[in-house]
Amino acid sequence: MKRLLFIAVALATADAHAAPLDDAITCATYATMDYICREQRDPSDPLLGKAKFAVSILHGRSIRVGAQAGVSKEAVGALASIATDKMTKEMSRSCDNIKVLRDQYEGTCRPVMDQAYKDTLITIDEINEASKKRKGR
Repeated sequence: MKRLLFIAVALATADAHAAPLDDAITCATYATMDYICREQRDPSDPLLGKAKFAVSILHGRSIRVGAQAGVSKEAVGALASIATDKMTKEMSRSCDNIKVLRDQYEGTCRPVMDQAYKDTLITIDEINEASKKRKGR
């Protein structure tokens, strides 16, 4: 019931920003599913750390887009949960079927995901630079 209330509030307050919010949530959720399946396939994949951080960036963007649309963090979370349920069903609850999601979301979400990966590198560089400055004091 609480989840439905969050969804109703999100939908009622986000009319003008529905497409950007929906896109942000969809791509963040797709990136999450892609990450989970990559991790299941090869837990030693050296890119998993960067991918996990990029997923965090994408979810953070969803929350910011939601806030700009007047949608609470909790409502964005509820919408993300619905997107996760939808995508999990679309791939029949198996990473063996991730291609179904890739066919549907890769074209629109890959540029957003790539930008998040680039942001990850920038963020890591910024953290390293800040660390060097602190050590130099």
